[in-house]
Parts: sequence; C-alpha cells; structure tokens
Amino acid sequence: LQCPEPTPSGLVEELLGTGTQPGALREPVCPSGYVSQADFVCVEGEFRLRLLDGTLSDTEPACIPTPYEPEIHFFRLTHCARMDYGWRIKEIQIYADRECTEEILDGGASPVTIRGEGPPAYPSANGIDFTSDLLRDSDMDTAFWSKCLNCNPYTLDETHGGAVMVDFTTQFADAGSANHDIQCVKVTAKATDDSGDHALKQYFPCCAKLFRGWNRVDDFASSGMIDPSGFTEVWSLDYNDTYHSTVPGYTLSSDSGDAACDTSLSESCSSVARFVSICGEPDLHILAELITIEPVVPSACHCKQLCIDNIAIGCSSWRYRTSNGECHLQRERTCPVEEGSESEPSGTWIAGTTGLRITSIQPERAPVGSFALTLIGVNFPTANDLYEATTPDRQRMKLVAADDPAACAEADVPSSVHGIGCATPMICAPKPLSFSSTSVVFDGISVDRMSLDVEYRICYSMGHTYDRYEWHEAAQRLVVPGTGYVWSTTAAVTAASTHLTLKIERPAFSDYTDASRWQLRLLPAGQSCSSVQDGASNIELAQGNTVVQRNAASVSNTLDSATWTNIPLVDGGHTRVADRYQICFKNGVGAFVRLPSKDERLELEIAEPAPLSHEQAVFLSQRFSGRTGTTLTMNVKGYDLDDGFDSHRVSFISSKQRLSQAPDWGLGESETDGSCGTPMPGDFSFDPTEYTVDSRTSEALTFSVPIPTDAIPGQYDVCLCTSNCDGFTGSSQRNRIPPPASRVRKTAWHADYQEYNCEDRCDGGCVGETCYCEAWGVAPTNALTAAQEWFQNNRATVQGTADERAQFMCAPPRLCAEAARMTTGVSGVAILAEYNLCVLAAAGGNPPVAAKGWSVVVPARPSQRLGDLTVSRRPFVDGNWVLDPEAVSSIEVVGEMMNATSDRIMLISCDGVCGLSQPVQEAVMAEDSTDVTRCCDWKPPNRDVETANAVEFFNEWTAVPPAAVPELPAAVVPYVYNEQKSRYCPGNDINVSESIVSQHRCFHKCGQSSCVGDDCFCDGYLVGHDDSSSNSLCLDRQRCLDACSAMGDDCYGVDMEKNSNRCFLNGPVCRRHVFFVENDRLHPDYHYDFWYRRDDSLQPAEAGRRRALLEVQDAGASWDQILRFPQLAFRTAGSFKVCFCDHETLSSDSGCTSHRDYLIDVGTAHVSGVSCLVEKRQFHRGVCCPQYWGGFRCYARECPSVQVPGFVV
Repeated sequence: LQCPEPTPSGLVEELLGTGTQPGALREPVCPSGYVSQADFVCVEGEFRLRLLDGTLSDTEPACIPTPYEPEIHFFRLTHCARMDYGWRIKEIQIYADRECTEEILDGGASPVTIRGEGPPAYPSANGIDFTSDLLRDSDMDTAFWSKCLNCNPYTLDETHGGAVMVDFTTQFADAGSANHDIQCVKVTAKATDDSGDHALKQYFPCCAKLFRGWNRVDDFASSGMIDPSGFTEVWSLDYNDTYHSTVPGYTLSSDSGDAACDTSLSESCSSVARFVSICGEPDLHILAELITIEPVVPSACHCKQLCIDNIAIGCSSWRYRTSNGECHLQRERTCPVEEGSESEPSGTWIAGTTGLRITSIQPERAPVGSFALTLIGVNFPTANDLYEATTPDRQRMKLVAADDPAACAEADVPSSVHGIGCATPMICAPKPLSFSSTSVVFDGISVDRMSLDVEYRICYSMGHTYDRYEWHEAAQRLVVPGTGYVWSTTAAVTAASTHLTLKIERPAFSDYTDASRWQLRLLPAGQSCSSVQDGASNIELAQGNTVVQRNAASVSNTLDSATWTNIPLVDGGHTRVADRYQICFKNGVGAFVRLPSKDERLELEIAEPAPLSHEQAVFLSQRFSGRTGTTLTMNVKGYDLDDGFDSHRVSFISSKQRLSQAPDWGLGESETDGSCGTPMPGDFSFDPTEYTVDSRTSEALTFSVPIPTDAIPGQYDVCLCTSNCDGFTGSSQRNRIPPPASRVRKTAWHADYQEYNCEDRCDGGCVGETCYCEAWGVAPTNALTAAQEWFQNNRATVQGTADERAQFMCAPPRLCAEAARMTTGVSGVAILAEYNLCVLAAAGGNPPVAAKGWSVVVPARPSQRLGDLTVSRRPFVDGNWVLDPEAVSSIEVVGEMMNATSDRIMLISCDGVCGLSQPVQEAVMAEDSTDVTRCCDWKPPNRDVETANAVEFFNEWTAVPPAAVPELPAAVVPYVYNEQKSRYCPGNDINVSESIVSQHRCFHKCGQSSCVGDDCFCDGYLVGHDDSSSNSLCLDRQRCLDACSAMGDDCYGVDMEKNSNRCFLNGPVCRRHVFFVENDRLHPDYHYDFWYRRDDSLQPAEAGRRRALLEVQDAGASWDQILRFPQLAFRTAGSFKVCFCDHETLSSDSGCTSHRDYLIDVGTAHVSGVSCLVEKRQFHRGVCCPQYWGGFRCYARECPSVQVPGFVV
C-alpha cells in the first residue's frame, strides 16, 4: 500500500527523503542538542518509526538529547599590563582544590599540554633553550622566556606588538581520567634577576587573565566571551590582589621556601599567581524552569559550558550539585537568587548563568536609511538584577570596519557609519533605545552604501566602557548591501569650476529600471538625501537652493548610464554653495540614496588645483567674521601665493555703503561703484608700512586686521591686492625670466634706484644687511633649491661682461617693484627672491624664457573682491564648548548688548562656512527630539517664549540669592569600616537624590552648579557618565564614610573610586547578604574598593567637618551679556561650528530666517566630553566653566565674567 506523505511532529524539524511506496524512508532532522535515534519507514500504508535495532515503535521519540560527552579543559593565559623585560614563566600547574594544594598529575608528570607550537619564545643562548616546553617540566630552575621584551597588550609600535598568550589543555595517558574538576591554576614566574643581589625585575605582569574554554577533537573555543562558541569563563588577578580570604592570589614568594619574598635579603624570588578556576557562585540557588538534568558532569565549568551549548533550546541558567556531579539546565531565572539551603551542607550547590551571549542580530542586512540594530541573546543586564555588574542603560555598541585589524577597544567607528559617535574608541554614544534580558536595541543608525556589499564588525560593552577588556566582538557581522550604482566626473572639479558633469552607471543586467526615469540630487555634505521632498521640480542650484533634479541640467542616457551636464556649482552672486557634496540618486522607484563614486568616495570634494599648474590666484566667495575692538586673523586662501612679495594689501568696502552711500567703518564719507579698485576715502585699508602680511604659504596669506571699536556693524566687501600693490600685482609666471635682450640696463633705471646695481654696489665689498649682495658673493654649490640650481648654472653670466652686469639689481622684491613702477618703459619685474636679485623687463620685449626659481610679475590690475566680512559688536567670537554626547546640554554665548528675542545660533559641520553651510542634522531639541535643521527654531529662553506677562516674567527670572551645600549631618552612630580591595557591591546603589547628601551628587554639585575649591572634590565628576540619574557622590573617602554613617541602617557600605574623590553608597541588601563580603562574592572592579560597616565596633565622631560652598547661582535665563540655548542633544559625537545670527548685521529686517543670515563664527562645539578636549593643545593651559543648562564653555585664558542682573530684560 502507498503511504500518505508524512508531516514532521514533536521535535522533528524536517523529514528528508522521497517516495511513498512500501519501504520508502524518511530521515528526521533534529534541532541543535538532539540526535536522531531512528528513521521512518512506509509499512502497510503508513510511515512508522523504526529504531536502530530494527524494531518499530509508536511511542519512542524520533529525536533524543545528544549523549553528553564532556569537553577537555582548554585554557588561555595572558596579561593585561605591560612588561618591559618579557614574561619568564617557570611553571603552570593545575590543582583539584581551590587552595592550590592538591596538584593534579598524570603518572607523576604534569598533564598540562601546550597547544600547537606554543607562544613565540626568546632565542636560545649559550645552549640554553627558553621554549614553552619548560612550562610543564616540573622544574622551577628552568623558565619559558617570551620572545617579546616590551610586551604590551596595547599594540603601539613595532616594539610593542601585543600580548603574550599561552594556550594549553590537559591530556592524560588514561583518556577516561581526562575530565578532572580543576579548581585552581597556579602560574609561577621569575621575579628577580640572576645577579648576586637578585634585584627585583618585572618578569611578570601586574595584571593577568586566565580564560577557560573547551576542546573537542580538533575544535577549540573561539576567542570571544559573548559568543556561544567562545570561552566559558574568565578570571583576573592583580598583583597583591587577594582572591580568596585564605589564599594569596598574586604574591611574591621566596624560592627557598613558602615564605613571602624579603627583598632586603637579596634572595631569589618568584611571582605566584593562583587563579581559583571555579565557575558560578557556591551556595547559591537560581530558581527557574527546569529543562533537563544531566546526571554526571565533571565540574561546575562543564555544567556552565553544557548550558551554553544548549542556549538554542532555552538554557540560560544552571545549577551544579558538587556531591554527585548533577547538572541542572534551566531557563531564564524568574525568581530571586537565594542563598544556600540550611537542609544541605555548605558548598553542595554551585549556580550561575551562561553569561551574556549574543546569538543573532536583526537586521542581518542593513536597510536603506536610518534603522535600529537589535542584538539578541541571553543574560543581557537588567534593571532589577542584583548579580549583574552594570546597569542596562550603560550598554554600548559600535560598528567597526571588518578589515580593521584593531581590537574592539582600540578600533574607530568609520566615517561611513552615522548615528554612533565615540569621544575615544571606548567612550561611545548613544545609549540603548530599549533593553531586556534577551535583547538590546540601538536606533538612529545609518551606514553609507558602497557599490558592493560591505561587512562591519559589531563591538559591544555591557557598560564598563572604560575597561578595554569589557569590549567584546560579536560573532555576527552586519552586511550593508551595495548600491550597484556609482558616479563619476568627466573632469577634475576645482575651486575655479562653475559647472559640473556627472555620470551615473550600473553593471549590465544588474537591474532593469529605465535610465530615463533616474533622478539626481546634489546636497552639501552632512545633509540627508531625503531632506528635500520628492517631487520638487526644476529647482536649480544656481538659484541658491541645494537640489538639482534631472530637468535642472542637460541629461543624456544609455541603457545602463545617465550623464548630467552643466550642473551649476555657484549661485547668481558667484558664491559656491558648498565645498563638499554628496550625490543622492533615485532609480525611479523607492527613496533617494547616497551613491559612492567609482573609487568608493562618498563625497565630491572641490579640489584645490596644483600650485604650479595654474596662475597665481585667490579663491573667491571667502567668508570672514569679526568683532569690533578685536584683531581678526584672516587666512586668505588660494594657490601659488608665496611669490616673495611682502606688501600684499587688503581693503574693505561696506556693503551698505555700496548700496546707500553709508559711511564706511563709521570713519568718514566715501563713494564707490562697488568695485574693488583703489580704496576710496573712508575705506579701512592696510597701511603698507604697518600692516604687511603676517605669514605666507603657497596656499594662504595671513593678515591681522584690527577692527576699530567704533566700526559700524554690518557686511563688507573684502578687496585684495594679491602682490606688490605699489604698482605690480601677483599675476606672476613662475620659473620664467625676460631674455637678455628684453632687460632694462642700469643706465635706463630711475635715478633713485641705480645705486642698487649689483656691480656698483657689491664689487667694492659692501657689508651690512642693506647691501643685498647675497648673490654677488655666492660660490657654486650643489643644487639645493631651484634658485640655487639656476645660480650655479648662470653665475658666470650674472657676473660676466659689463653689459650683463648692468642688467641685474641687488635689492629686495619691494624695492625691485618700486624701481619698476618708477622707471619709464618697464612692463614688469623678474625676481629671484632667495638672493634679493631682480631684473626689469622692457616694454614690448620678447616673452619670458625658462629659469628655475625666478618669477615674472606684470603691472598691477585693480584689487579683486574675494568675499565678505561681517562685523559684529555683540557676541564674543573665541568660544569653545565641551558637551556630553549622552546628556542634555546647552550652549552659552557671551557678549554685550545681545538680544534674546532676535539673536539665534545654528550648528554646522566643523569644515563648513557660516552663512553658506546648511545646519547639521546631528543636533536635536532634547524635549521632543525634533530636528533643528530649521535654523530659525534655535533660540534662547526669553521673555517672549516663557510668558506674555512681563511682571510674571520678571518675578520668575529674578536672580536667586547665594546658596551653600549643607554640612554633612553628624552620624547618629559613628561606625568602623573594613575594606575589600578591587571589589564593589553590585546593584545596590542608594538613590541619593532625595537624601540628606543629595547636594553632594557629582552631577548636581559639579555639573549643573559650579562648586569651587579643594573641598568640592569635583575631580570625581565624569562628564561622559554622570547625569541627573546618577547616584555618584563627589566627596573624599572620609566624607563618603561619614555620609554612609549619617544614613544609619539605610546604608551598609561604600564603593570608593581608587584614584579620585568619587563614591557610591550601598543599601542594606549588601548588609543582609554578609556572605558577599566574607566569602568574596563581590564583583571585581580594579578602579574601586568596597568599604563595609562593622557593627561590633564604634569610633568617636569626627569633629569639625569642612563645608563645601557653591557659587552664587542665577535663574538660568538669558540677558544682554549671555544668551543660553538649552535642551540641546546630539545623535552622535563630533565637532561642530557655532554660527551666530546678529540681526544688526543683516541688510533687511527679515530676521534670522535663512541659514545665510548666520554669518558670525563664534566658536566650536566639541561634542565629546572633557576627556577629549584635554587632548587639544590650545586648552592645556585654558579653563572651562560649567554652563547652567549643562556642558562647559572653555577659553584659552579665563572665562569672561557676567553680572547677573536684578531683572532679566
């Protein structure tokens, strides 16, 4: 009989096979952790289960749990601190007890087996080997020497190439005895040299780590700690750390016995590290739904690994019975963790979890635009979990390029990733959007797409982001699909380009959209491709907008490409909209996406031409801003500007004057047609004898412009004469000189300059700085520069015949230009500036010829307009703001006569130009997370915004009187405290916001307010971590203990930071679980010590406590000296330019309605925290002042003072 097609049931996921005739077979596919014990066979019209012995069954399951086969122990020993003499390890030994007294041997020999060839060893010397075989030879007189001497886990350079890692397993002659319960691993290393004095040498690290993994056949654990296939557990030891109350964890001992090393006796000593290699927590129960019981496993670590292996079927926690090896696999815990039961002896049970393990990510392929990335797994930190070592909102994630070889803690987020910003590689934002024990979600992420698929590594930290070993790499990779489309330009795009030709193309047969329906947008870098609504038609860049669609320029199509020509890059006023563009494309369906170029560039940059390939010129459309009464440093950019002339000039013509004949600078009347010719009366210009160019390179001229105190605020045309403005300009030809027949001889020179003829001036032995005879006495040398090469080859000509000598003038460029201007019949001057040598070119002469190092300068043309200068008298323009990317922050602009109703700010990219660039999208209003790219929405709090009633407004914003932080209350019971080093009590922080010590919270005292003085203890304030929800206190240790004592039974202990005045108070849960302290169940943290109360001893209360006073506080409003812009949040870290809109400088009364109105550059916002700012050299001697609504404003010398008014107006 034929059998009907069977369907999977129970644990069977799929049935493999075909046919329904009698005898047809189906092979069951079982889930992970299960194996098949039978197949299905067609018998008498139905498929029945046939067991391995051939019998048929209707009751047995097809899938049974995989028979347990314990893995072999696999260990990795490494270090987390540098060594400068290498690691010299004598022996690695394993023990069956946590005290390291019962050594495990195999027939008297060590079962420790080094994996593979072992770590690189120091070369043999004098017949002595230092190989890894010596790690297990049971001989303390021999030692393995690491190949590296400068062994640093941080890869710095070729002499610090990473950490030493020793991988080893345990192998026994009798395979059945291989799975011991290894409870202690001891590592002995040299600690003294072999000299007669046995001087101490650090042949061992101050911090060591031991990882436990698994070894099955030829397969080993991966290197990850959050990967289900990674290590089982990790233990850490610090030198002089005590891991167990009766066993020294990491100490120095004498080689002559077990006594401690006495360095005064000049004896040989060793470092001894004892790792208590037990997984889980003894005497604890984790109550959860039971999955299964494995009757016998060798150790608690085997039980934990078995649970990790069964995560796919729901295992999250485990319990191990030490008396019989029983392993209970359980689901996620649903009840609180409890202490050991009184009905069973202490040590009967050990319990734990798998630890955090990431099993998958969603999505696996990044979609177009912004998306949320979800990490899925088990045992993510939760808010109510006593045993987790961090809080869930401290979790962090970053994406790193797959081909970046750096470890997660050192790798940078690439520029193609948006929405994730890191002040340093280990301090990143944002915080999670949501979290649970099985997942964590990070949103607002977007990744630029390349032409082909690109993979990114996922780096994750549970929250201790400052610890490099708490950053882990997930096994999964995020794939960003390629666009399939690329763009290219047909010619180089430079600062002189006014139009652009772009070609979009795709591989043949990659998709079939009609190229005639393709659309194109050019947006300034930093904007979103979707920022302009789809369907906008005929919007041209030449009209000042930032969009070009297909009908804004000529388009030609082929089957797989489209080419746009004559795309305008400048507006009607010849102002370039941006220096960097992104190419946004739509293939007729879906949304606009950002395209890469053929060579995988994400932006089209306006390049600066090579200096020698173009005539000397400055870039147009440059923007400058300054404040009255200050000196403005102007960097005029261009190319080929370093021509040797030193009298470049700049002048300014008021834009208002050009339009309405208003007085220029307020210094007098003038009339002008608006061109940049000879400065008119009233123009403010450089005095050539007083204000010459400060510095000069081929790319920039730097001027110092003192802006008069009484200059009229507004906009000015900047007019520049680019070379010697006494008559000859910088339209020079490089490496050219007039031929001899076209040079003017000295007899035709103006009489005032004939004395500078080289023959007359220098043959007589002129001495002094004003002789300018550098060229006349130069002997031939090897060619070092172009000028020296020319002079070496032509010295005989310069000092040749009388006619030849009469051609050369020994004078600086300035005098050469004056001589040319004053001499009749001269068309130009050629100079060899390095030697103060020049010749005058005769009018009507032959064209210049090649001559290395020379420059020919022709008569001056009128000064050219190179851009605009905006002058304001109100905001200070030297601001720097330090803002926390994870907290709500603010910007305070300090100045004079400012107006909170009319003045605004806007944030642009750091390389943008105020008045040209669009606002960034990274800045948002924290209240509703709305986009503030609409510049006119960004305004300070003021009377019109807060209330329409002036009286109520004045009452609300009147300055408050000075306030003081209250003294700590005297403790009712003064307690004695004991210390546990490098530990803290997790999950029990007291909420101090409403307590008697709330005024000493770091965020309140040192962040929101500005406590000053040594007794403020603000060195404990962490800008990147502390916020309004933080319970950290900024007090020294004694005051932290006093604060705990003052809270009575509500406080049991203090987590005290080792290197700063920072602490957390712990609640009574730690007191109830006294075994946490006595049995060392506290969490390790090498930055903190735990101080806990002794109730059996009292000490007299300390008398005379000091007080910490706060400065006078204002009400947080704006007034004419300071504008406050609060509720500022950032989607990512970075630096942003702050542009100010001063309504006084605008040519109309329209107000701050366009990004073109924000003309004043008032400084830079550093969204990265203080730790990043201190790396900037200019602030090493500066000062930062806290802002009322969060963040800091910083200055090179001191913070400007402001006077809080009695009323806010």
